[in-house]
Formats: sequence, structure tokens, C-alpha cells
Amino acid sequence: MLDRSCLGVAVWTTLIGVSVCGGAGAQTPAQQGQPALSPVPILLDPITVTARRVQEPIRTVPFGISAVQSEALRDQRIEETRDLFRVIPNFNYSDVGVAQSNVVNMRGIGSSSTFLSPSVTYYIDGVPVPSRAFDQQFLDVERIEVLRGPQGTLFGQNSQAGAVSIVTVEPTDRPEFEIGGEYGNFDAYRVTATAGGSITDRLSGRVHGQVFSRDGDIRNVLFAGPTTIAGSDETIREQLLGAVSGRAQLDIGSDTTAALAGRFRRDRRNPTTGLLLDDPEFPRNSLDPRPENAIDAGGGSLTVEHDFGDIRLTSVTGLQVYDLELSADITDGFLASASSGAPPVVFGALNSLREIDEDMTQWSQELRFDGETSGGVRWVAGASGLYSDFTSGLDTTSPMAPNGLYVADIERVNLAAFGEVTVPLSDRLRFIGGLRLNRETNAFDGRFSGRPGGAPALPAFTESGRTEDTLITGRAGLSYDLMPDLSTYVTIARGAKAGGFPFFNSAAGRGVASQPFEDSATLSYEAGVRGTLWQNRLSLSAAVFFNDTTDEQLFVVNPIAGLFQAENADTETYGAELELTARPLTGLSLSGSLGLLQTEVTNAAAGSTVSEGNDVSLAPNLTASVGAEYRVALNDLGVPGDAFLAADYQFVGSREIDPANTARLDSYDLVHLRAGVSGERFDVYAFARNVLDEEFAVWGFRAGTSPTGAPVIGGTPGFPRTFGIGARIRF
Repeated sequence: MLDRSCLGVAVWTTLIGVSVCGGAGAQTPAQQGQPALSPVPILLDPITVTARRVQEPIRTVPFGISAVQSEALRDQRIEETRDLFRVIPNFNYSDVGVAQSNVVNMRGIGSSSTFLSPSVTYYIDGVPVPSRAFDQQFLDVERIEVLRGPQGTLFGQNSQAGAVSIVTVEPTDRPEFEIGGEYGNFDAYRVTATAGGSITDRLSGRVHGQVFSRDGDIRNVLFAGPTTIAGSDETIREQLLGAVSGRAQLDIGSDTTAALAGRFRRDRRNPTTGLLLDDPEFPRNSLDPRPENAIDAGGGSLTVEHDFGDIRLTSVTGLQVYDLELSADITDGFLASASSGAPPVVFGALNSLREIDEDMTQWSQELRFDGETSGGVRWVAGASGLYSDFTSGLDTTSPMAPNGLYVADIERVNLAAFGEVTVPLSDRLRFIGGLRLNRETNAFDGRFSGRPGGAPALPAFTESGRTEDTLITGRAGLSYDLMPDLSTYVTIARGAKAGGFPFFNSAAGRGVASQPFEDSATLSYEAGVRGTLWQNRLSLSAAVFFNDTTDEQLFVVNPIAGLFQAENADTETYGAELELTARPLTGLSLSGSLGLLQTEVTNAAAGSTVSEGNDVSLAPNLTASVGAEYRVALNDLGVPGDAFLAADYQFVGSREIDPANTARLDSYDLVHLRAGVSGERFDVYAFARNVLDEEFAVWGFRAGTSPTGAPVIGGTPGFPRTFGIGARIRF
């Protein structure tokens, strides 16, 4: 008789030929007369996450989640967000060209510009990262958890679409030291070093540092005459990065620990500010002077935990600082030529120059309690506060725009109380419920100081405003264990983000005040199944969802009026996600993900540049990835390690460039390879990304209108084929 725990999977067990149910009736492959597979090297490692602020198996999390462990981060060369989105379904990333302006969305929810509030918040060890500083190299990471769907219950502000939780490596009392180096084309090199271990009987520490450099890959062409080239070199997208992180952990007593962590990066780049996407000699720029972008960003956190026995107290204090300087010619000669019909040389002398200076200081504090009753009820409750002070100065020199300096100051205060409970209704069935009350205030001041030159401008203009929002978010649902290692769930969640002011006002020189954007809310419905099958050789995660978003915050460009403005519109998105990981044979690992997404603007204000029926921008209908790795032991050859060969494939579907649906970026697919030898004390490897050297665009915008009336589309190209070799030594 079939045990009830196997209902719904009988067909699956028949197909794969092994029992997934266990028990006395289960037979191993050897008992069935099939060759026995060695269980140790092919079993999947269990994954524990902290997506609900407590440690739990990933199987029991009642919403979409992907957890990428340190080994996968290293093996798949996931070094920053542009790499992370390769393997996460419906997690969409757009490279605007300058790191502080890159944008992400999840399941079609997300602001189309970082000038507005983000819908996806990054956290490092529980501390929220400023939205203009989220896109950075991952430093000494143990695990990255990508939480899809509203996370306002426990992660709070600006997690309307989801959250990315980065967990760094904890120091141990075991001595550790590793040094590594890489070299590749574009004269790229990376040097890393990590050291850790015990300092005293109660204090341990760990420090990690890296230096990265690469030459540019986009030609910058300068003209001396209509057809005379004065210079052409591949200097656009040069980068020099230095970063360091550290963490110290102190056992204050048997029940109390304290962890102090910090990180800092200095990032220097020569970015593109956009190039002509249909240029017959794509990709190239004509920028003079060459853009220069400098970011200094860092932060620290203090986490204290005390165990009272039945209750645990956690305090997380965070400080984030961020400073940016950008100097750029924002009128690319080829884009301007396509818009005006004049040759590119005309725009070598009449540049539009912008200098941007930004800085931010952000403090955050969270206090929370968690525990579990004798009846198995698990709960989390707490309060949080955040204060940020952001200043942005934009100095414009242009023959076409008002010349002068615009400075915006935005002061934000967010206070919240939250709680969530998981109640067992039976041995297999659980109820999940939680609420969060947010109170956020944004105070805005803007001032413009004009000077002669360009379009007529006021000598001075000031503006100010204030928004206050009270937001209630939360989720409720049921989770059911189909089998000991396989669970299903249904949830309904509400996410929200506060309103505010864009910190850039393109019309300030004409005396037009910046308009605030309204708060936005999403009601999300989701059902899914997650767990392991095939005697822990196959990991499965699948979900379907529907999101109804009110007053999504959109950033739109009116190239005719020369205005950048914020607008609100209602949207609906729905789709499905699938993630699989399998180890069918000794040494062979397979993985794959699939994201299906449909989006639509359902309501927009009269006279808006956004129309009902439009697709949500930067949200492809299809994303997919497939990966395979094969390892073979070399011990028989006298080499203490494994040889490996791996390949990854990524597909990103076509997507609209803006909420007005001006143009659609083409789909693209990429192939990546890596191979090498890995041992306990060393790694030697080679890698290649975009092996087929495909040309593609990762972002687009309307730059103007051609003399024939057609839209001129600019954007950012993806990276060309890159390859290199590397090695690491551990002591």
C-alpha cells in the first residue's frame, strides 16, 4: 500500500526508477538490480537560510527564494550583481553604464530609475545598503539569498518586489590564509587575499581584500573634421577597483556574542553615458572629455546576540557612507548626429558637460526578538529605525540646456514595528502570518544657481517639499509538507514603498518645481513547491505568482520637452519560475532556471507618456539558464585534487526600454566556459565569458528624434568575450 506521503509523486518515482519515499517498502537501485551509485559524492548539500530572520531549511520558506552558496559563487564566477542575475529567474538587471544608476526589478516590479525609490533592497549582514551604492563587488560572501515577492514584513522599507540578503563569512578560530590572482584579455587582472583565525581565546577575526583592473572595450572616437579622425582608442569602461572587508567576532559570555564588520571600496571608472544602438560600427562613443566616475563607499555594522534560553535578542546597528564624483560629456557625438543630422564633429566643440557630486550618510538600527514555544510556535518581533541624509549636486554646461548648479538635499526617516509567527496546525501543516507598520518621512530641498550660457535660465530658483507615509505590509499563508523533504505553500503578501521626490530636476533652471511621486503598493499571490527528491540528488523549486501594483513609481523621459519626470501608474504582472539542481552521476552536477513573465500597465493618468496596455519596462517575458559541471578525481594520477569542466548558458528575452514602450531591446543568449584543477590547498583554472562574442544591449533609452521623425535609441552594450587564467593557494 502506498504511503500517503507519496501521493502526487508516484508518477515521478516511476519515471526516475527509484523511490523518493523511503520506508520499508523503498528499494535502492542495487536492490532493484541496477548499478549502485556512490551516495556520498552525489548527494546535494542541505541549504539553511535566514530569509525570515531565523535559521531554517530553505524547503520551509513560504515564498520564492534562491540561495547561492559560497562554492557556487566562486565556481560560477558570480562576483557582482551583473553576474548574480544570470542564475536567478525573473530577477532582472539593467546596466545603465554608471554603477550608481544601474537598476533591478523582480517579477516586473521595480522603479525604472534610481532617481526614484528602489523596489528591491540589498542587505549586507542585515544592514540595508543605500540604493545608489548597491551595485558593487561581492566581498568574502558565505551566501546570497534572493527573496522574490514582497518582503515588507521582516525586511521593511523598499522591499516591495523583493530583497537580496548578503551574508558574509564568519571568522573561526581555525587559522586561514588564501591568496589568488587572475589575468585575462583587456589587460585585466585581479589579486585577492584572505586571512583569518583566532586572536584570543574569545576573539576571532577575518579580513579580505582585492584589487581589480581592466582596460576599456568601447572605442572612443574623436574627430578633427567631418571625416577626419583625431583619435580612436578603447578607453571607455576602463576600471580600477580596490576593496577590503573585515569581520571580528567576540564571545562575551556563554550566551552573548558580538560581531563587528566593515567594508570599503574605491572604484574608478571611465563609463559610457550611452551610445547609438543601431550604429553600423557598434559599439563606439564620441565623448570629449572622456567620462570619469569615482565612487568611495563603505559601511560597518555591529551585531549583538544574547540567548535568554527560550528567547533570543538580536541588535543590528549599521552605518553606510557613500561619495560619488562624475564628470562627463553627456552628448555622445554619434547619438547627437543621429538626432540632428549634423556630422559628429559638430559636437566635439559644443559638448554638454555635467559634473555630479553626491554623498550620503545612513544610520540604521534594528532590535528583534525570536523564539519558539513548547508547542512549536515560532515567532519573530521587533522594531527598526533608519535615518539618511543625501545630497546631490549637478552642474550643467551645455549650449542646449540651462547652465548652472542644481543641489538637492533629501532627509529620510523610517520607523517600523514588525512581527511574524509560524503556527503548526498539524504535523505537516503550518500557518504563517505577519505584519509591519512603517512610518516614513522625506524632507526635500532643491536650489538652482544659474549662470550665462545655454538656454535661458533663472539666476536662482528654490523649491522644497515634504512627504509623510504610513504603510502597512505583511503576509499570510499556509505551508504543507508533502514528504519529509518536499513542501508546498500558498501565500498572499502586501508590499509597499513610500513616496518622495526625485533628486534630479531637469527643469529647475526654468523655474518648474519638481513633482513628488506617490507611495506604491503591491498585492501579491503566490503558490509553490520546494524540496529535494531522488534520495537527495535532485533539488526542485517551482512557483506561480500574480502581482497587482497600485501607483508604481515610473521615471519617464520626454525628449521633445527635454524633461525627466516621475509618474505613477498601476500595473499587473504574473508568471512562473522553476529552478532545478541535480547530481545524477558521480562527478556530474546539473542546474537550470526558467522565468516566465507577463506584464501590463492597467491604469495611467490622462496626458501621461505611459499608456494603458503598455508592457512594464526592462522586464523580459522569458529568462533561462542551464549549467553543467563534471569533476573527476586525480588521486590515481598522484595529483591531490579534482579536474573539472563546466559550461553555462543564459538567455534573456526581449524587453521594452521605457514605460512609454518607445523601443524594444532584442533578446540575447550567452555561453560561458571554465575548466581547471581544484584541490584542498590550491586551484588552477581558466575561464571564458560570452564565448561566442555576441553583441547585445543591456539597457536602452530614447535619446531624441531623427530628422525623419524616428526615435533615436541609445543604450549600453553588454561585455564582449572575456577570458583569462587564475590560481589560488590556501595555507
